Amino acid sequence: MQALSKYSEKEILKFHGMGPASLPKLRVALKEIGLSFKS
Repeated sequence: MQALSKYSEKEILKFHGMGPASLPKLRVALKEIGLSFKS
């Protein structure tokens, strides 16, 4: 999860297999451990 926090949401969407439906789940998972996507 720490590795994901180094990327912006826009960058995450470019990864193979990652779509808009993935972002809310990832946001919650990051928030639970005190992290967020790069701005």
